[in-house]
Amino acid sequence: MDALPHEIIVLTLSWIHPTNLLLLRVLSSKFNALISTRSCIAATILRFVPHNNTDSKLYWTEFDLLFFSWPPLFQSVYAECILKKFTRIDWAAAPSSDLLLMKPIPRALGILHNLKDLDLSEAGISGQFPIELTRLPLLEALCLALNCLHGPIPREISQLSNLEHLNLACNNFTGPLDPIYALKAIKTLIVRVNSLSGTLSPEISNLTSLIHLDLSHNNFRGFIPLEIKGCKASLRVLYLRGNNFGGTIPQSLFECNLLRKLDLSENELEGVICGQNVLNLAELREFIVMKGNRLERPLPWMELSLLEHLIEIE
Repeated sequence: MDALPHEIIVLTLSWIHPTNLLLLRVLSSKFNALISTRSCIAATILRFVPHNNTDSKLYWTEFDLLFFSWPPLFQSVYAECILKKFTRIDWAAAPSSDLLLMKPIPRALGILHNLKDLDLSEAGISGQFPIELTRLPLLEALCLALNCLHGPIPREISQLSNLEHLNLACNNFTGPLDPIYALKAIKTLIVRVNSLSGTLSPEISNLTSLIHLDLSHNNFRGFIPLEIKGCKASLRVLYLRGNNFGGTIPQSLFECNLLRKLDLSENELEGVICGQNVLNLAELREFIVMKGNRLERPLPWMELSLLEHLIEIE
């Protein structure tokens, strides 16, 4: 093999499927060194993986599933040769969960600088939030819901200045929400069913484009900040169910007059709900506040009856 030109060897090896090529690494250290070069890996990937697709959105293929199990160098070359051209990747609900079960998110995704939308919901992935995902400058939507991810939300997420939709629901993320407050473009923030904690900071007022906020079933505590009114120009859905928020419902919340769905149940809220405040929420469809709180009864039924869109009260 030493007598053959490197290009001939690479061309010959390119006819071996990438997965089988990996198995050949045990033959010898010299052979392992050869097939671990970027040129050799790229040659076999480009031969076996379809790469003339002109679509901008990618759905699961058999090679995408293998990508999660390959060594980092193979992942890096695959991302460079195949994935880099796509602006949207939909890898939700992996078709073969056995292949992805408890695999981490490949760090090689961090080189996809054209990526705008990444959906990895219910993909059977685990580990922490990879810092590399915070280096995607054009990313607008990121969904990692329904996985086995854990650890804190990294402070580097603040670098995603174009991020509009973030869904981290149904994982085991911990720590505060603080890194999120720098995401000035965020419109949808869903982190329900995690183990996040701390208080809801007055910095929530920075999120002036926020439409949908779901913090349900975490370990948040403290007061609902007066500064929530900073979101009043856009906020339509607010779910805080199943936390440890206490004190009274701030009057400033009722200034968010575009609200359609409001769920504050299963907290430690107290005090009286003023009927006049309720009338400010003319667009309200869903008003769930009494269950699991210590709010004084009765609700202001007369004012609630005047809300023509209201269909659910609890």
